[in-house]
Amino acid sequence: MTIHRFPLSILSIMALTAGCAASPANPEEVGTVHLAIAKVPSDAGCLRVSATAESTYTQAFDLIAGSSPTLAMLNVPARATTFEGQAFSGACSAVTETTRPTWVSDPVTATVIAYSSIHVSLKMHHSGETDVSVDWVSAPPTFAGATSATALDAASIKVGWAPASDDVTPTANIFYDVCWSTTPGACLGSAFTTKGTTTAGATSYTLTGLSAFTTYYIVVHARDVDGLHDSSSVQVSAQTLTATLGVPCATSAQCGSGHCVDGVCCNTACVGECQACDVGGATGTCQIIVGQPHGARPACIGVGVAPCGGSCIGQVACWYPTAVCRTTSCTGSTSTLPAFCGAGTCPTAASVSCAPYTCGATACKSTCTSNADCATDATCTAGVCKSTR
Repeated sequence: MTIHRFPLSILSIMALTAGCAASPANPEEVGTVHLAIAKVPSDAGCLRVSATAESTYTQAFDLIAGSSPTLAMLNVPARATTFEGQAFSGACSAVTETTRPTWVSDPVTATVIAYSSIHVSLKMHHSGETDVSVDWVSAPPTFAGATSATALDAASIKVGWAPASDDVTPTANIFYDVCWSTTPGACLGSAFTTKGTTTAGATSYTLTGLSAFTTYYIVVHARDVDGLHDSSSVQVSAQTLTATLGVPCATSAQCGSGHCVDGVCCNTACVGECQACDVGGATGTCQIIVGQPHGARPACIGVGVAPCGGSCIGQVACWYPTAVCRTTSCTGSTSTLPAFCGAGTCPTAASVSCAPYTCGATACKSTCTSNADCATDATCTAGVCKSTR
């Protein structure tokens, strides 16, 4: 601090005892101190001078700017005394214990001697008093940032995180400020703008009033009782759902119904082989179709292969015919049995031996009229083929 000293603001203090004696009850000798001021500054309306020996005696004097008064302090003890002065801008009646002086002096010690005169000068200088604040510096919270973001419906997203810690604030008293935007990075660094604040100690926050089927980018900062934030740069994102059936989608998470089927938001899971959600005039509503399975659903078994191939004929699952897919036939002495469709396929051919007979037109013979009707190791006897082995 620089101290400015002003020659015109020297207080000449002259101690004159002038033979004053104390009363019998107080035998201490005292004197009168005269205060001669060369010129009163414009910002000095009251002068307070203290004289300290074994005790402190203080007297205040109202001043007039520009005047050169001589003031008197009465009953100053005749001994070594320390003098200090303070000047105030206002009148003495307005000065309180908390009023700041405009002028102050360094302390000066002089001995007041009975029946003698002394000269003491107090050099006043402008008060350099100032306010000094002391801050206890704490660190910002330690926080890993948001860890999850989940769309709840077409207008809200829930974001979550693990609790932060702080060197001063208990975990239960830490608040969290949340920023979100549809633009990636718009909440990072100095661009962070608080749009929502949690209650103390919370580990999640739900964003509401959002636009449907829109991606939001979210950043969360922890805040302690000193207002300090962490510097996390973690950004999470989620896309709100759509409340409208039939709107194009890529995943079920995008749909308010929870079902993305055939590329649109559907009212049900619509998993049947012969169901679809993107046909006809009711896109978004699961319907039963006719023909072959739609979209990514596997085709009915045997499709295109008569007579066993399956198809959609007005029910949830593929329908399969039970028609004859193989008729009886006979060649040489082996007969092939008939077969019926099953689950879209024709069973593997089954055959039996006609021995000791041979084949007729479509099946094994059961009688003979000659050996030609019998197998090679049989002969025809009385209409019956008998083995010769």
